Amino acid sequence: YAEAGMRIIPSGSDTVLKRNGNPGDNFYCDEDGNSINALGIPSPGIDVALSEIKKMRKEVNKLGAQLWASISAGNTFIADEYYEMAHLLEQNNAADVIGGNFSCGNMALPDGTYKPIVCYDIGAFEDGVVALVSGAGNKKTEVKLTPTTERRFLIPCVEVCLKHGVDYITM
Repeated sequence: YAEAGMRIIPSGSDTVLKRNGNPGDNFYCDEDGNSINALGIPSPGIDVALSEIKKMRKEVNKLGAQLWASISAGNTFIADEYYEMAHLLEQNNAADVIGGNFSCGNMALPDGTYKPIVCYDIGAFEDGVVALVSGAGNKKTEVKLTPTTERRFLIPCVEVCLKHGVDYITM
């Protein structure tokens, strides 16, 4: 992507522990040909992914691009995991921007249900944003929200991001 001229290269959302992602088919197309991803955040775990993220940053920076590393809760939401992963990325200077994924309602749980979308729980979301920003230290931060036009979710989420100094919001 950097070779093609993109200036922001996102890494996949990594989790504290290894996560295989969702089983079965992972890409679908609707009747208009738009693709829908159901991967569900496959991750080798942040400790394993860290060396690859550092290598990616070095390579994309050579091409004039930035690497935005994305982190997410695994099967359950634990705000401290965002701090732990963001701090690890910041201490290792592994990314230009550290992003917290608070979206991803496509993560299947072992019982066949789906993980709740964190940004729809404003209290939990704010705890996660505080942990992300604190762990990232002096690095810029980004927050990924579920794309929605529902003002009852969108406005409080943006207010939380502004309150805690998040640099970028992605939907």
